[in-house]
Amino acid sequence: TPASICVLMELVGDLLPAGVLNVVQGFGVEAGKPLAQSNRVAKVAFTGETTTGRLIMQYAS
Repeated sequence: TPASICVLMELVGDLLPAGVLNVVQGFGVEAGKPLAQSNRVAKVAFTGETTTGRLIMQYAS
């Protein structure tokens, strides 16, 4: 959930080099689509509906 990843980042964020793990939360068209389409993003993790997951796969391909 969005809250649990924020707690995790508070716990381990200072242990990782800057840029190793970044959390971006937002709505699909505003955040998810640009992230999935960016060639600067090495990996996208998503939790949600299958329909949305398929859209993310399309954006990332």
